[in-house]
Amino acid sequence: MPEANTSFFSDLDWKVFGRRSRGRHLQSRTPVVWQHDLNDCAMPFWLKYVAVSTHRQGWSYEHGASELSVIEIPMQGTLHVDYGGNEFTVEPGFACLLPAGEYNRLFMQEGPELKKLTFAFSGPCSALILTSLTRNAAIFKLENPTCVFDYYRRFKDLLAESNPEDLPRLTGLALQFVIDISSGVRREALPDVLVIACRIVSAGIGKRISGTEIAAMLHLSSYRLNRLFLRHFGYTVSRYMEYLRMEKARQLLLESGTCLVKDAASRTGYSSVFAFSAAFRNRYGVSPRDYRRRGVTPGPVYGKNTHRK
Repeated sequence: MPEANTSFFSDLDWKVFGRRSRGRHLQSRTPVVWQHDLNDCAMPFWLKYVAVSTHRQGWSYEHGASELSVIEIPMQGTLHVDYGGNEFTVEPGFACLLPAGEYNRLFMQEGPELKKLTFAFSGPCSALILTSLTRNAAIFKLENPTCVFDYYRRFKDLLAESNPEDLPRLTGLALQFVIDISSGVRREALPDVLVIACRIVSAGIGKRISGTEIAAMLHLSSYRLNRLFLRHFGYTVSRYMEYLRMEKARQLLLESGTCLVKDAASRTGYSSVFAFSAAFRNRYGVSPRDYRRRGVTPGPVYGKNTHRK
């Protein structure tokens, strides 16, 4: 892992926490959350909350299939992440992306203290947008670390006001933030054929179009098309399509609670309600019927926060 310039983070620590690290501090967390219900929002992506937090040795936090996609940026200390069965560390000067719908665990093993910034994103396409912009990199070097605090301050002001009229501005700022901090992983432009393939997939959510059929339309082999998707997005074509279908189904079921499960299945390309229900439960951990009955999107804090002695 390349060495990061961490001088900025000592200044950021001073600005965010108002003091230098002294002695032993209690675990603390200060989130600023968007206050309005956005279930009916037409936007595919928005910033849900930001937080600064301090943790002691032995801290651990577990996510289930969270509906939030999160970017974690350590300012001091080493953040350990267990993601998809793989364990890695994140040092100051680097960021970690944890997409929605995936199990992960954050923890601290050594050192007197861990301080980090958290940026949490919501929306039906949050995971897809973030993984696309970062090329599915779980960890990446911050290209412009000095911009992080400026974005945090601007996000904090917008979230504190939670003015619905500011949502487009907040969404645009969130996209620009991710683009700025992850530009190093996007040196290569997306091939035109891949852009066309993505449009075909998006237009065919309600149909059972296959990756083989899409490849034939583009005069490519299935192998070549899958390699393109894996290289640029980290997904195969079939997984990319399945993700879009599930997110579309979730939105349909939340629409005033009137969409029947069989209708959601049909509109997302499933001929069998049983197959649809199994796929939905596998992704979200709950049946479509129960999800529709609840009719709510979980709040900003997910998983289980523990402190091991």
